[in-house]
Amino acid sequence: MVRQATSTDIYCIATQLYKLKAKSTWSKWQHDDWNIPELVEFILNKMDDPDSAIFVTDRAFCGGSLGHIVLPPYFMYVAEWGWDGSPREASQCLKALFEWGKQRGAALGGYTLTKLGQSSKKVTDTVVWRKL
Repeated sequence: MVRQATSTDIYCIATQLYKLKAKSTWSKWQHDDWNIPELVEFILNKMDDPDSAIFVTDRAFCGGSLGHIVLPPYFMYVAEWGWDGSPREASQCLKALFEWGKQRGAALGGYTLTKLGQSSKKVTDTVVWRKL
């Protein structure tokens, strides 16, 4: 069952987000200072932000924030900044995030798909936009 994250979920989300970024293009920029305590602080800030939301299940999470496209017609959108876990449950969390964004006026929803290439140096992140 999908629900909004609470303070008891923070460490689990931070651990999943750390592992997610470690296997994506972000791993190139990871350094010793980038750690789980910093992610816990990031998640706490997002939980306090009224323009952000995090949805969880037993085996997945999805977090995202509202934003505005800077060119006319200035659509409001909701974009995920992290999602991971069981594919089925992660997609349910993403769907809940998009519904949350739509209720706040977002016209578009965006998420990132990571595709690993044949060599370890080739990773492609593709942002997919959906009309809500």
